Amino acid sequence: MENNPSAPDELRGLLRELQRHQLELEMQNRELQEAQQALEESRNRYMELYDFAPMACVSLDAKACIQDLNLTGAGLLGQDRTHLQGMPFTPFVDPADLGRFFAHVRQCIDGETVSTELRLRIARRRIEVRLHSAPLEDGRLPGRMCRTAIIDITELRQMQVRLSMSERLAVVGTLAAGIAHEVNNPLAFLMGSLSLASHALRAPAPATVDTELLALTRHHTGATQALEALSHAQAGAERIQDIVKDLGTFARPSTSQGHGVDVEQVLELALKMATVEIRHRAHVVRDYEQVPEVVADSVRLGQVFLNLLVNAAQAIPEGMASRHEIRVRLRNSDEGVLVQFQDTGEGIAPDVLEHIFDPFFTTKRLGQGLGLGLAISHSLVAQMNGSISVESTPGRGSTFTVQLPASSAPREA
Repeated sequence: MENNPSAPDELRGLLRELQRHQLELEMQNRELQEAQQALEESRNRYMELYDFAPMACVSLDAKACIQDLNLTGAGLLGQDRTHLQGMPFTPFVDPADLGRFFAHVRQCIDGETVSTELRLRIARRRIEVRLHSAPLEDGRLPGRMCRTAIIDITELRQMQVRLSMSERLAVVGTLAAGIAHEVNNPLAFLMGSLSLASHALRAPAPATVDTELLALTRHHTGATQALEALSHAQAGAERIQDIVKDLGTFARPSTSQGHGVDVEQVLELALKMATVEIRHRAHVVRDYEQVPEVVADSVRLGQVFLNLLVNAAQAIPEGMASRHEIRVRLRNSDEGVLVQFQDTGEGIAPDVLEHIFDPFFTTKRLGQGLGLGLAISHSLVAQMNGSISVESTPGRGSTFTVQLPASSAPREA
């Protein structure tokens, strides 16, 4: 070094180079710290959004055990988050829906994004929820997980039930005048028969008639007339009872689950209820095949059929019943059972047809309908795992088709 005059310059150069590298390392270190801080802040913001999201979020493993959940999810399940982690989710599922829940988790773990509606039981309270699940790869845990968003739809379902009830009562209200007429006829017949029976039993005896002969005659005449009149009165009373029973069937709400239902029986009940609306507009043509029972709720299915029959009748002008028809078809199909309502009414314009199942959409005058009948019918059929569609030609009528799943149980004769 002492013999090399350029050595100090090389040392100074090396020192400057080292200082520059040190500065670069400090800058990189500062950038890394800032990036780490930003990442931490971002993670904290994500965790805040995740924890306080308006919907419950839970991560399930292949055994449906809770691996992670947000605070909203812990609040929904009513327990502390640390206590819930590692627990199976199944104690919170309604026993009747366990099969669907396990199938949902299995599909998600297999890589599908799935959505299912089921019921949960939490602290003796039953709520209806919709599960939206997507598969999640988490490096911290072996295997794939199921990240699930839980949406409480209990209030939505209650609102749908209230709307359904309102529409059902609106349809019954439409038929009220005709039903009153239907009740008045057998009621008048009942009152007349009772009056005849009373008169036959209480008629005074002429003074010149022998008492024993009168008793014998009254036994063979008056009593017979009274019994006949009372029999007619009973028939009238039974008719009134049937009308009231039919009305009550469609007016009361239903909470029963889907089971095997005889479609033809429900159709006939709906046709009986709609007779007053149809009578002066069209004649009914029944075109039935022998079909299996369907998985449905009889009251809700009856409401759907009644809505479609009343709509078909109202599409036909009054006073030309001999020229118009409403054809009701009952057919077997690959998917189950097909029910069709075909009318020869005004038909539906193409721009109206695309909105026909929209809530509150109606072409009727103000005060004649809420525009909920077809929307609720569409919703009810969907809840029964069926479908409803419409085809129409303006001026030539419309055809509404209801597709329903057949019951696996054999139909009783």
